[in-house]
Formats: sequence, C-alpha cells, structure tokens
Amino acid sequence: MLSFNLPALFVSLVITIVMAILGGLLTGNQLTQGFPTLQKPRFQLPLWAFISVGIVVYLLDTIIAYRLRAAGDERPRQIASSH
Repeated sequence: MLSFNLPALFVSLVITIVMAILGGLLTGNQLTQGFPTLQKPRFQLPLWAFISVGIVVYLLDTIIAYRLRAAGDERPRQIASSH
C-alpha cells in the first residue's frame, strides 16, 4: 500500500505553487500580448505547447521536491537507529 508523507507533500506543493505564482507575476500579461507580436521561426512551437510543457515541468518539480523532502525526513531516523 502506498503511504505518503503528508507534511512533505504539502511543503512540495506550496513551493511549486509559490514558484508558479512568482513566474506569472514576473511574466505579467506579456505572454498573451507580447509573445504573439514577436517574429518567430517556422519551427516555433505554438503557445499551447509551451503551456503544456510548463505544466509537466511543474508536476515534475513537485515530485522531485516531495521525494527530496521525504528522503530528508527519513535519513535522520536511519542514522539514529543504526547506532
């Protein structure tokens, strides 16, 4: 059965959401207004593809942060119990 470290999952989600919000604040409305006005090569991906990749990256960031946080919580217990 899968068991989750809920505090580590919460911290990972909060970190990812805060980073997404900061990215949105720094970008502002330029993603919808400035990006379409740029001269782009023919092989340029459409905006929906960038958004899809961004969502996947945020999901992977959350998974990595969770695994690092969960591993960080377990390591001191292992060291303390091995002595």
